[in-house]
Amino acid sequence: MKRRSISVLTVIFSCCLLIFACRKEITNVIHHRKNVPSDMLETAKIWYLQHLDVLPKKKAKKAPPRLTPFWKDAWITKTVDSSTLLVVPAPENLVFNRDFSIRRFFLFRASGNDISNGKIVELVGLKYDVNDNLDFLLKNYDQRSIAGFNGGIFQYDVNYKPIIRTTYENGSPSAKPASFSSQKGGKKKAKPLMLRTTNDCPIVYPEYIGLPDNIGEDCTVTLWHQTSYDLDGCLISDTYTFVSMTCPGSGSGSDTGSASASSSSGGGPEPPYGNGGGGDDDDDGFSFDSNLLLNNMNGTKPIAEYPDKCSGAQGIWTMATNNNKEVFGVMTADSQFMAVAMIGFEGGQFGGIYDEYGTEYYTYPDSLGLPSQTYSGMIHSAGQYFIPIIATIHTHNPCVVDGTDGVTNGNLSPEDIQLENNYTTINHYIIGCDALGKLNAGYNQAFLLATGTLSNTCSLIH
Repeated sequence: MKRRSISVLTVIFSCCLLIFACRKEITNVIHHRKNVPSDMLETAKIWYLQHLDVLPKKKAKKAPPRLTPFWKDAWITKTVDSSTLLVVPAPENLVFNRDFSIRRFFLFRASGNDISNGKIVELVGLKYDVNDNLDFLLKNYDQRSIAGFNGGIFQYDVNYKPIIRTTYENGSPSAKPASFSSQKGGKKKAKPLMLRTTNDCPIVYPEYIGLPDNIGEDCTVTLWHQTSYDLDGCLISDTYTFVSMTCPGSGSGSDTGSASASSSSGGGPEPPYGNGGGGDDDDDGFSFDSNLLLNNMNGTKPIAEYPDKCSGAQGIWTMATNNNKEVFGVMTADSQFMAVAMIGFEGGQFGGIYDEYGTEYYTYPDSLGLPSQTYSGMIHSAGQYFIPIIATIHTHNPCVVDGTDGVTNGNLSPEDIQLENNYTTINHYIIGCDALGKLNAGYNQAFLLATGTLSNTCSLIH
């Protein structure tokens, strides 16, 4: 009898071991997931390693830890367009705010055993359970509409650099852009930035929601940063909602069910959600002081972008005359062009010009999304994009109705004088009626550079 009992226990124990060993296969069968062929997995690993940034030693020492792919837990699924998607779980972090449910993965597009693309994707549910809808969200992660979804889907390259962030309300793209922002606990409410888009917009102060009391100086909080705008393009809200917190010596995981058993901590420090975007500094050592902004006004995402200075100059002139507004543009260090502000018919203030040790940038919050074009030297730091610029260009289109050339008619406005005197390392131009002018520091009148059609004079902008 005793021997029989031992035999039964042995059989039961063996069955438990078998079930435990096959738990991944059982999960995959339940969710209609496929196991990954070894050749495809090895190809994905090679693709991943080939696309990692190689950092100089000095930067590598200061760089945050890389996100770890859990290759052994990978599976295959199909997207709604029938593309093959290799899904590789990544470590999760503790989520304190139960309104949020978060998962993150490495996703690789596959054709046969070949890998064509790879990225990191964060699935963020706002009062929406991501785990309960995980396979549905993965199949639809790049779709414009996702039925019933509230939250965000943020895509990054494999180095955790942002590609695109999309927020959703009731399944449709939201007009309230959002991103993750990480801040040191002791600095959570230090010196809030006044944000406005033009001088016609109200001043908006950031609002912090749900922050715990007595956050330690060494603790890092992860916040859900969301903004909203009115129909005139003015910022009307700027909120930071508490999501999670990590402190030296604390562990990782999730008390909200965000992390599965296969996506717990990789054993070492892992990046926060959003890879720490919006902190005080990044691995470039670039900081953001709002006092260095033109007119103490932050920038907005470019209104329009152009591949070169001539198409850009013509574009802002057409925009100005069609809307009876003055339009400001900037020429980037790689000779591309951005239209960045539209103000009153007879002038006014705009923002976004930023000086960092003699180098001028156009900057705006990363929560508004990446620019459409790629710009050489662009920096992503402290919750802002910084794009190097070499010139500002704005229209003086009242000349269309007053009969002047828009350049030589009278003294400069206080705003023009401030621009030329405060930012002397870059050039400043005026587009008038068949006339191109230039501002020079210390003078209250513009200099006429050339007359003629803009297509002939735009080459003088540099």
